[in-house]
Amino acid sequence: HSQLRGNDAAGPLKGGGAAAGGGRDGAEPRDGGARQADCAEPVSTGEADAGDEDDSEAEDEALLRACMPEGVAGMRSFMRENVMDGIYYMTRWHNQKIIDAVAEQLRTKYAAFLADHPGFRGGVSVFAHSFGSIIIYDLLTFAGRAVGGIAYPRLPFPVDCFFTCGSPAAMFL
Repeated sequence: HSQLRGNDAAGPLKGGGAAAGGGRDGAEPRDGGARQADCAEPVSTGEADAGDEDDSEAEDEALLRACMPEGVAGMRSFMRENVMDGIYYMTRWHNQKIIDAVAEQLRTKYAAFLADHPGFRGGVSVFAHSFGSIIIYDLLTFAGRAVGGIAYPRLPFPVDCFFTCGSPAAMFL
């Protein structure tokens, strides 16, 4: 999941996160411009499928039952908790919902931050954990374009630094 800091997501994407923040609160600006402020705000991909959770869980279970022999309930549980986010993300419908939800949360959190810190002109850094790093990578890489039927919106701020932790990016790039 993605957050402007790390938190666990609810819903289909259970692992991962992202955090964004900027500046140094109260520090004198280096360039004589507006003061910078420290901030870290969580963004969760779990909200992308809010309301669909019961249907999604039933669909997950049906898919996993069809793919696995009887007697491997532990493996089904592991797959549901750790692999389904990738499967969801690779389908156009879920991918678009996830991208839209994360981009909207980033826009909303950034707007709220600007409202609390008028005149802020500092940089924004994003920290993404696990699968959240894939989502943020795609948002940053494909911003303003449609790729594979997925429309990637532009974020209302430039990202100065992008940090990842526990990223499965090598599996997707």
